[in-house]
Amino acid sequence: VILGGFRGTVITDRMRHESVAVRQQKSTTYLTSVLPMISQLRATGHSLGATARKLNTMHIYTVRGGQWTATSVKRVLEKARLNLSMINP
Repeated sequence: VILGGFRGTVITDRMRHESVAVRQQKSTTYLTSVLPMISQLRATGHSLGATARKLNTMHIYTVRGGQWTATSVKRVLEKARLNLSMINP
């Protein structure tokens, strides 16, 4: 059995860019749904790690269905700050 390889479609740069755009939009949409929970936990004194553990115990997964880590929580907060600064320079 040979896995992977040519499947009849040549991936063009345009297709690749469209794929990235779709994934970024999905990520941004998910960020807006999970950010209030993360912000509330952080406001009540939870560390990044404690926030990640709480989200995992609440069965709230990352955009790709994985477990939260302190780093993933930090990245969500950084992305939210970046998006806010882009909207309100």
